[in-house]
Amino acid sequence: TTNTKLLDVLKTDDPFQDSIQTDFLRMVRRLREAGRDIKIMCFFEALPLPNVGKVVVSKGSATLDGYERGSIHADHGNMVRFATTEENGFKRFLAELEKCLPRPGKNHIFR
Repeated sequence: TTNTKLLDVLKTDDPFQDSIQTDFLRMVRRLREAGRDIKIMCFFEALPLPNVGKVVVSKGSATLDGYERGSIHADHGNMVRFATTEENGFKRFLAELEKCLPRPGKNHIFR
């Protein structure tokens, strides 16, 4: 099935995955050389998936060498599902997102 083929590609030892990462980093380099301010933050899951008993995407596969990284205290399926804005995962994600936004003035607060 399509899902099985996709999962095979996403395995850490798949050459196509290396190609995707290489192409992405090449694109970032070209954009930076062209004067674009590209910010990258890599998040990885901190908890195993309950039915599987392990993380779906390893920290090594979810992050890029030389770029900021941080965990979100959730399993793969819940990394970006937040019940409230008070959850630590949401606050951490929002803080990183705010770093990417232009600051129009000293007192500007993003909400």
